Amino acid sequence: MKKYLLYLIITLLTVTDGCKCGSGGDNGAVTPSAAIPEVKIGVTNPVNMGDFSLTVDISDVLNAAGIYFRLYFDPKNIQVKDKNKPVNSVEEGLFFNQGGITTSLMVNFLDQNPDTGCLIIGLSRAGGKTGITGSGNILKFTFTTITAGTTSVKFTETASDNSLFTPELENISSVKWTNAEVIVK
Repeated sequence: MKKYLLYLIITLLTVTDGCKCGSGGDNGAVTPSAAIPEVKIGVTNPVNMGDFSLTVDISDVLNAAGIYFRLYFDPKNIQVKDKNKPVNSVEEGLFFNQGGITTSLMVNFLDQNPDTGCLIIGLSRAGGKTGITGSGNILKFTFTTITAGTTSVKFTETASDNSLFTPELENISSVKWTNAEVIVK
């Protein structure tokens, strides 16, 4: 029995050592790599003077129950349409509402001051019992142009200010946060 167990262990070690999983080696074994979740700002450039839409979309996420982030822009170039009540300038996408679950949305300016050019956004599924997997639209913002030119809209570079989380309130790691340029003509 001991000889058979030792032979089995040696055979497993030899087979495992020879496996080139994920490398596409000649043994044909390929382990699919997990996609990195991405949260991306979207805009169709160029935009005309006046109101325009900016979206925040998510892709390749597993078990997400909510998101929290800071969105920076130059208030001398663009501004949310209703800067007195910024939540009126935001529409929820369908991603977090899947399965008929209600959501909770919070939108405000940093220090409640529109001149900071920083929106603080939080969106989560009510109850927090189930997360969503996949891709889709999270939010759509209505901005107003102030001046012509090119300006950035970006997520903060501080990792603790951007968070995608599970129903257990654990951060989803390795999220790619993609910024955008807005070209106003």
